[in-house]
Amino acid sequence: MLERTLFLTRRDDFSKLKRKKGIKKPLKFFRKTSANLLRSNKDYGGWEVLFLGHAPATVEERNYTQAPQKLLNEALGSAMQYGIE
Repeated sequence: MLERTLFLTRRDDFSKLKRKKGIKKPLKFFRKTSANLLRSNKDYGGWEVLFLGHAPATVEERNYTQAPQKLLNEALGSAMQYGIE
Protein backbone atom coordinates (compact mmCIF):
# COMPACT_ATOMS: atom_id res chain seq x y z
CA MET A 1 0.00 0.00 0.00
CA LEU A 2 2.88 2.38 0.78
CA GLU A 3 4.35 1.95 -2.72
CA ARG A 4 1.02 2.83 -4.30
CA THR A 5 0.72 5.91 -2.08
CA LEU A 6 4.24 7.05 -3.07
CA PHE A 7 3.43 6.50 -6.75
CA LEU A 8 0.24 8.54 -6.51
CA THR A 9 2.06 11.33 -4.69
CA ARG A 10 4.80 11.52 -7.34
CA ARG A 11 2.26 11.40 -10.14
CA ASP A 12 0.23 14.18 -8.53
CA ASP A 13 3.35 16.27 -7.95
CA PHE A 14 4.38 15.84 -11.58
CA SER A 15 0.87 16.74 -12.76
CA LYS A 16 1.07 19.99 -10.79
CA LEU A 17 4.51 20.76 -12.24
CA LYS A 18 3.25 20.06 -15.77
CA ARG A 19 0.36 22.48 -15.35
CA LYS A 20 2.56 25.15 -13.76
CA LYS A 21 5.33 24.98 -16.38
CA GLY A 22 3.24 24.05 -19.43
CA ILE A 23 5.00 20.72 -19.99
CA LYS A 24 3.38 18.45 -22.58
CA LYS A 25 5.59 15.35 -22.20
CA PRO A 26 4.71 12.43 -19.88
CA LEU A 27 6.84 11.48 -16.87
CA LYS A 28 8.04 8.38 -18.74
CA PHE A 29 9.77 10.66 -21.27
CA PHE A 30 11.84 12.38 -18.57
CA ARG A 31 12.83 9.07 -16.99
CA LYS A 32 13.98 7.69 -20.34
CA THR A 33 15.78 10.89 -21.33
CA SER A 34 17.55 11.11 -17.97
CA ALA A 35 18.81 7.54 -18.30
CA ASN A 36 20.11 8.28 -21.80
CA LEU A 37 21.84 11.46 -20.61
CA LEU A 38 23.53 9.55 -17.79
CA ARG A 39 24.66 6.77 -20.09
CA SER A 40 26.18 9.19 -22.61
CA ASN A 41 27.97 11.28 -19.96
CA LYS A 42 31.70 10.51 -19.76
CA ASP A 43 31.80 11.05 -15.98
CA TYR A 44 28.59 9.28 -15.01
CA GLY A 45 28.22 6.52 -17.61
CA GLY A 46 26.85 3.36 -16.02
CA TRP A 47 24.80 5.22 -13.41
CA GLU A 48 21.60 4.82 -15.41
CA VAL A 49 21.00 1.42 -13.76
CA LEU A 50 21.03 3.05 -10.33
CA PHE A 51 18.86 5.92 -11.55
CA LEU A 52 16.26 3.57 -13.03
CA GLY A 53 16.06 1.68 -9.74
CA HIS A 54 17.13 -1.71 -11.07
CA ALA A 55 18.09 -4.37 -8.55
CA PRO A 56 21.80 -4.75 -7.75
CA ALA A 57 23.41 -7.25 -10.11
CA THR A 58 26.32 -8.57 -8.04
CA VAL A 59 26.87 -9.85 -4.52
CA GLU A 60 29.08 -6.84 -3.86
CA GLU A 61 26.35 -4.39 -4.87
CA ARG A 62 23.73 -6.23 -2.80
CA ASN A 63 25.70 -6.77 0.40
CA TYR A 64 28.85 -4.71 0.65
CA THR A 65 28.39 -1.34 -1.01
CA GLN A 66 25.86 1.44 -0.70
CA ALA A 67 24.55 3.58 -3.52
CA PRO A 68 26.15 7.04 -3.41
CA GLN A 69 22.99 9.17 -3.41
CA LYS A 70 24.92 12.44 -3.21
CA LEU A 71 26.85 11.64 -6.40
CA LEU A 72 23.69 10.50 -8.19
CA ASN A 73 22.05 13.83 -7.35
CA GLU A 74 25.11 15.62 -8.72
CA ALA A 75 24.98 13.53 -11.89
CA LEU A 76 21.36 14.41 -12.50
CA GLY A 77 22.07 18.11 -12.14
CA SER A 78 19.25 20.55 -12.45
CA ALA A 79 16.10 20.62 -14.56
CA MET A 80 17.77 23.23 -16.77
CA GLN A 81 19.13 20.52 -19.08
CA TYR A 82 15.54 19.85 -20.13
CA GLY A 83 14.87 23.52 -20.80
CA ILE A 84 12.64 23.93 -17.74
CA GLU A 85 13.15 27.09 -15.75
